[in-house]
Amino acid sequence: MMAEMSDHQSTEPYWKMARSGVALLLNNRQEEAKALFRQYPDSNIMYSGYATVMFIDALMSYEEDRLNLAVETLKETEKRCCGSGWLRYIRGKPPDLNYAEYLENQIIKADAELYLATLTFLQQDISGYFKGGWIMRKSWKHYQQTYNEILAIYKQNIGDLDFDGDASDQPEVGENSGECTTSSDTEQELDLDEQKVEAVTDVPDPAVAVTQNGYIPKSLTVNSFTHSSTSTAPSSASSAIPLKKSRSFSGTLNRYTQGLFNVIDEGPKVVDIDRATIIRLMRAVSFGYGLLQLGMSLLPPSVLKLTSFLGFQGNQKSGLEKLVYARNGEDMRSPMATLALLWYHTIVRPFFALDGNNVQAGVRIATTLIAEAMQEYSDSAIFLFFKGRIDRLKSDISSAIQSFNASIANSNHREIRILSQHEVGWCYLIQLEHEHSQNTFLYLKQQSRWSRGFYSYICLISAGANESLQTICSFEDLKGMFTVSPKGSQLDEYLGRRYKCCPIEEELFYAKSSLFWKLLVYELLYLWNSLPSCNVDSLKTVINDCELANGNEEYVPFLGLSELISGSALCILKEYERGITAFRKCLEMRSNCSVQGCDSHITAFALYELGRLLIRDPETKDEGRLTLQQISNYKDYDFEQRLSIRIHSILKQYA
Repeated sequence: MMAEMSDHQSTEPYWKMARSGVALLLNNRQEEAKALFRQYPDSNIMYSGYATVMFIDALMSYEEDRLNLAVETLKETEKRCCGSGWLRYIRGKPPDLNYAEYLENQIIKADAELYLATLTFLQQDISGYFKGGWIMRKSWKHYQQTYNEILAIYKQNIGDLDFDGDASDQPEVGENSGECTTSSDTEQELDLDEQKVEAVTDVPDPAVAVTQNGYIPKSLTVNSFTHSSTSTAPSSASSAIPLKKSRSFSGTLNRYTQGLFNVIDEGPKVVDIDRATIIRLMRAVSFGYGLLQLGMSLLPPSVLKLTSFLGFQGNQKSGLEKLVYARNGEDMRSPMATLALLWYHTIVRPFFALDGNNVQAGVRIATTLIAEAMQEYSDSAIFLFFKGRIDRLKSDISSAIQSFNASIANSNHREIRILSQHEVGWCYLIQLEHEHSQNTFLYLKQQSRWSRGFYSYICLISAGANESLQTICSFEDLKGMFTVSPKGSQLDEYLGRRYKCCPIEEELFYAKSSLFWKLLVYELLYLWNSLPSCNVDSLKTVINDCELANGNEEYVPFLGLSELISGSALCILKEYERGITAFRKCLEMRSNCSVQGCDSHITAFALYELGRLLIRDPETKDEGRLTLQQISNYKDYDFEQRLSIRIHSILKQYA
């Protein structure tokens, strides 16, 4: 039976079989996916599919042996795709790849470098960051060059690339409404005129210029390879992609090109790649290139300056365009692009509050994506996870818990089960069901290998809010939570500061009012932008508790915290005037507080909330901008980088 299936599959192109392999992986059939990819060890496409499986496996498990295996596999993938470089052509060896295969290899190499850089960053040490940054820069350069090469072929043979409705006539998500293209509140259509393809700035690869099909790209002439101070300007027909004047090559290359480029006198030849392949390659390279652009656009402004200096460019709009375009492809990158878009719309947008309190800004797009995906991946643990995220953002908590539990039941990855269980616990937090939240995070504390400190803290404040501190563990065990030493990450620093605000004497610890712990729960929901997912009754409970705590130091962990939380809840209920009053009161109370205190995040976030409201009104726009700019006076507070992304986004929106 296996032999028959192998014979049948061998008649299909490798890229189509690779798509089937990724489908097996996403449908919880990981071992079958590996077996399929291993049947064709000589195919770079199938080997890259195997490397993708190993990458996802390492990312989910984070076990050292799997990480090492994934790194080795990705390095081998990159090495396999380096055998068709320009040196082979200089030496006069006949190419064994046609031009389409060469481009495919370049995309595979860039993908492997992107995945390898991701795993290298996860080492979380200085050397890992530098090494990962260098690998990612290589990936960026390969994507950039390959994208522009394929784009030139696309324009020459098909026409201008239209992300809303390209020449393949395959509909995009939201092609009539402009969805999936921007993260602004208005969801405006993309203005494609603003997106200009950058010129290729590197020396062109001779391997691109000569293939067994006799193709010579428009932009390459003899002067592209041999520098001449008297070279003439290229004609309009040969300048589709402007190139910088190239450096001199060796005499070997000059002699090689002198006899080889006589065909240029006849003009550039049309590339011998069929229309379907050009479109497939265009979509394939758009996945990684778009994902890299989107990811870099989410970095804090301070980091963006460094990446720009190193040659990186993060463009959120362009990245989303490319991912939407790639998801309608036919190879294995299509479902990966869908997952990337779901990650952006259901996790990134609400987490970074790119749309303010409107956590449902990406729900319509995500719902369309998941509805299409569930036709093929109805039992997929990872797609069920994203379905739960959508339900949670819609405040349909019961449906969200059902989806997360289905993901737990279907997953063969321990980390996906932990992640879905985490979301279940978060749903209980949103519903203010402190007992269920306490039990869920106590379980996660025991099972997780990476977030035990965080789960211990949530378990602690949930038990305090539920007035059941003595039931979770002894006070001696609880004291261990207070000795967490920050490792430098924002989350570690947050936990260290929260543990310090908790009483460390047993008598005082158990004497704390449940309102004290509830405010810490509400603060957690606020900082993770989860208050907007609470229903109306829960928001009213939050406001009432904050009003009870106002002005009473016994109940309030940080000065002004109750005003910040109540103001945010009021704005979610669209009571903006009351919300503004609460934020101003918070700032007035904290006017004499240090700009670098352990609770300075209260002032910074209150300034943000107030400025965000004022800048939207033309009459108070200037005051709002000044209010947001005042936040730059505060340093080293909780989640400073996260807030800086929000500030950068809103200032850019209302510039």
